[in-house]
Amino acid sequence: MAVYQTSKAGANLDMFDEEHRTPLIAACENNHLDTVKYLVRAGATVGHKDIMGFTCLHLAAKLGHYDVVHHLLNKASKYINCQDNGGWTPITWAIEHKHKELVHLFLKKGADVNIRDKEENVCLHWAALSGCDDIAQALLEAGCDLNAVSIHGDTPLHIAARENHLQCVISICRG
Repeated sequence: MAVYQTSKAGANLDMFDEEHRTPLIAACENNHLDTVKYLVRAGATVGHKDIMGFTCLHLAAKLGHYDVVHHLLNKASKYINCQDNGGWTPITWAIEHKHKELVHLFLKKGADVNIRDKEENVCLHWAALSGCDDIAQALLEAGCDLNAVSIHGDTPLHIAARENHLQCVISICRG
C-alpha cells in the first residue's frame, strides 16, 4: 500500500512506501523513461535508497533499462558508485545480469571497478561468475584488480575456473 502526502506546492516527490521506494524508484524499476525524466526535472531525489539500499540506478542497472540509466547518469552522475546494503554498486548489478551495454556505459561514465562489496569482491569477481569474458576484458582494461581476494580466499581466476568459464579464464590469465 502506497503512502501519499501532499504539500502546498503539490505532491511530495520523495514520499516512500513500506519498502522505502519513491515514485522515482518505481518509475526507474518499470522503465518508464518519460516519467523518470519528469520526476528528475521536478526535483525528485535520485540518490534515495530503499530498504535494500537500492537507488534508482541500482534497480535500472539490474533490470537492464539502458535509457533510464543513461538519463540518470547524465543528470546525477555522483551516484554512479553508490553501494547498496550488500556493497554492490550499479555496475555490479549490470555485470551480474550480463547487461553488457550498461557495463560499457558505466565504464565510459567513470564507474569505479575496484569498489569492494561486503565479501570483498570487485567487479571482476562477478564477471568471472557470470562467465562474460568480454565484460571481464573490459573490466581489466579499466584497471580492475585481477588479483583481488574475497573473504572466501577467491580471486576472479578461482571463480572462473571453478565455474568452467574458459574464455574468462583466458581473459584473466592474459590480464
